[in-house]
Amino acid sequence: MTYERISVTLGMALLLLAFSACSSANTPAPGLETSVRLPGDDAPGRGANDAEVSGQGPEDSVTELAVQEDGQPADFYPPDLGEETVGEDIVAPDTPGQDAVQAEEVGECVPDPSGETCNGIDDDCDDAVDEGFLDSDGDGQKDCMDQDDDNDGQLDGSDCAPLDPDVHVGATELCDGKDNNCDGSVDEGMSDYDCGAPMIISEAGTSISLSEELGSEFNLDEAFISSSRTDEVRVYSMETLEYLQSFTHPLFSEVDSPSFAYGPNGMAFNGRRNLVVAAYSTFVEFSSYGVEYAIYPKMDAEATENVIFDSLGNMYTTTSTGGSDKLNKYSAEDYSFEMTIDMPPGAGQLTGITFDFYNRLFVASQTDDSIHVFEFNWDFTEFSWVKALNGQDNPKKFEGLQIAPNGEVLAAAGDIVRYDYESGQKLGMFDAPNDKYPVPLTVDNSGRIYTSDYENGSGTASADIFRFTPDGAEYITVNDPDLFGPFGLAISGVVLPGEPPVLYTYQAEAIDIAGDDLAWSLLEHPDGMFIDADTGLIQWYITCAQMGMWEVAVKVEDAQGKFAIQEFVLEVK
Repeated sequence: MTYERISVTLGMALLLLAFSACSSANTPAPGLETSVRLPGDDAPGRGANDAEVSGQGPEDSVTELAVQEDGQPADFYPPDLGEETVGEDIVAPDTPGQDAVQAEEVGECVPDPSGETCNGIDDDCDDAVDEGFLDSDGDGQKDCMDQDDDNDGQLDGSDCAPLDPDVHVGATELCDGKDNNCDGSVDEGMSDYDCGAPMIISEAGTSISLSEELGSEFNLDEAFISSSRTDEVRVYSMETLEYLQSFTHPLFSEVDSPSFAYGPNGMAFNGRRNLVVAAYSTFVEFSSYGVEYAIYPKMDAEATENVIFDSLGNMYTTTSTGGSDKLNKYSAEDYSFEMTIDMPPGAGQLTGITFDFYNRLFVASQTDDSIHVFEFNWDFTEFSWVKALNGQDNPKKFEGLQIAPNGEVLAAAGDIVRYDYESGQKLGMFDAPNDKYPVPLTVDNSGRIYTSDYENGSGTASADIFRFTPDGAEYITVNDPDLFGPFGLAISGVVLPGEPPVLYTYQAEAIDIAGDDLAWSLLEHPDGMFIDADTGLIQWYITCAQMGMWEVAVKVEDAQGKFAIQEFVLEVK
């Protein structure tokens, strides 16, 4: 008798068993032997888990059926098994896809109802294996069956990025945001520039000295005072008030008279850092001690109390007590007369004049004992009166005016009086016991306050010179026996509020490995500092109000959004 061993599905086995049960009352048909191999058996019918059953087996068991050819019902007998299947073991059906009959084993493929799974078998019998599943490296093996999914030579189990062929042990580290060599570090040894970011290659200046920037043929840190009754300008050390030298000019003696009205009066340093001194009928510009640079005519021949400059270089003057009571403006180009600024009714006997940091002009008036305040447009062509500060209860009438670096309004009025502009209130006053009649008034870059007195009110007694601390609490003083009738007072190397400021510049430069266009910006900067977005040129106009330390952060960014930042601290001293 001949037997053949075939592989069948569990469903076929059950049908065969059911058929057998109906035919012989639960006894096997002649020649039909049924055995069950449970998972873990070493061989069918052998081992601890073997069990003999009659007609059916457990659903989850693997069934080997030995079928007698002439006893097999036609409906259940697989066609043309062929000799090669004799003695083959069947496949356990508890793995997806293994319910299908293998075409190479039985000559016919039975599709798995669950569809194609990734297992190296043609589960859906379409002559394609594992179709629809990912083959990352394109080597014909799907990732589920491939032990090196990215084909980089390193097995997936030890590859820190099994789907990236650029990442594996021994790879060269690249600047790509990946751990290319699987050492636990990303882009190690790479600079931002190597990674495509721009790099700032310039170095910013971190210190600027106003005095040095304003240097000219005049020495820095010297105080210049006009001695109106001796027709000369006298020079002193700013630190000690020690007399250093003096110089004069023929126009200071244009009128042969000892009167203060005909000698040198108001003075100030201009944008060229030359000293401009008011004579009786002209303004004399000096490029050095006693060295004439140019001469400019006044609108009227009379004593000039004060001279100041705005940020565009225009010059402003007031006439002294007993004069024409005019506030005049002269052009920056050649100091030719431009206009007389109208004062409010009641104002007269104009003396002190100064600018603040906020586009305001302050003018002292002795007639109504007030400081009148004007605002103006950007090109200094329109002036509008806005308010007045009252001089009531001051020891004397207003003379010199100056804005301190902290924004306070300082006025020489018998004592040195401090005002708050916004409230219009007096903050206090201070003076030295021997400062009888302070007239000129100025400050240096650190806020120290300078004045000189007119002694007996007519300038016929030798004058004292004073330097106060910014709060007025301490002072030093000297008497110059040859100084009479001090009017103008200016300090070399100082930028007063409203005057032409010192320009700080820094040309930031950067390179980009990709050659992208670069855009510049300031992340942190003091007020008034700006940068050209296309060129990286930084500019900042500085006065004594900007003294101190300033943090600056410069950013450059390329077209890819990669950037570099440069930070530094700029000291203004």
